[in-house]
Amino acid sequence: MPNADGTGAGTVTVVIPTYNRPALLGDTVRSVLRQTRSPTQVIVVNDGGLADPREFLGPLAHDLRITVLTKENGGVASARNFGAAVATSDYILFLDDDDQLTPDALDQLASRLDDEGVVAAVGGAQILGADPDAPPWWLPPIADDGMYFDLLLDACVFPASAVMMRRRVFDGVGGYHEPMIILEDYDLWFRIAQAGRIANYQGIVLEYRVHKGSISRRPIQLKYALLVTRRAIALAPANPRMAGIRVRVYLLTVHLDDLLWSIRGDLRARRFGSALQGLRVSLAPIFLPSPSARVARTWWTIFWKNFRWHATSPQFTKWS
Repeated sequence: MPNADGTGAGTVTVVIPTYNRPALLGDTVRSVLRQTRSPTQVIVVNDGGLADPREFLGPLAHDLRITVLTKENGGVASARNFGAAVATSDYILFLDDDDQLTPDALDQLASRLDDEGVVAAVGGAQILGADPDAPPWWLPPIADDGMYFDLLLDACVFPASAVMMRRRVFDGVGGYHEPMIILEDYDLWFRIAQAGRIANYQGIVLEYRVHKGSISRRPIQLKYALLVTRRAIALAPANPRMAGIRVRVYLLTVHLDDLLWSIRGDLRARRFGSALQGLRVSLAPIFLPSPSARVARTWWTIFWKNFRWHATSPQFTKWS
């Protein structure tokens, strides 16, 4: 239990939402139970899946630290909030059911919350898959904690399953925004960055497993990134118009390429309705509030360059 100033060893809860991925869930739970700093609770939330997680956890299901909850399907944000509602620890980490923690992840993240009572959350780095040559994803230490909000305006800089936060801070900012079916973590980071300091651990704490069901690969990501943008601009401490321009240009640069691959794949497969939806999403940035000629010019330049390349490229492997 932390001291009155927020320092001291705190307890940790790990919440794992899951939906019909029993083959991956067992390894995820094992990575939590094998931590050098033992969690007080491991809450597995079955988000309306057909399979009972207990059947696939085997002997792990009898571990007294594990609680399995079942709810109607409502999406990952809803499942995380559902699990957090029964958490009793000082700190909380939300782990996707297809990711794995490194053995000392909880200790490394929690120790920074132990030592600095004013820190609201701490993030670590992740690697993609088990490839040791894959570049880890992290932030360098920043002296001015206010800069984290500005960095978030340019990108979602925190891996979703590599962040530990104080439970009271999570509750105080309202938890996850449940209408978000993806990028709900990005939306939460903005609100936490407004609520308190964010620390950064430069070690690797997470193995992110990439597979066909990885939701971040879907082109619908752009649609929800734009929703996050609107909500973030409302929180921006200064000059929200320029913040919006920066975010829009970033989103267009990063996501438009994937979106065009998807549109091309839909057209080749004669999924014309899906292709039309993708085109509508790709047009959405120029219709955000406070449009500017700069954003429109940037969008058209990027779109036309990518469209011409995709229309003429003989290669078609990414989304086929």
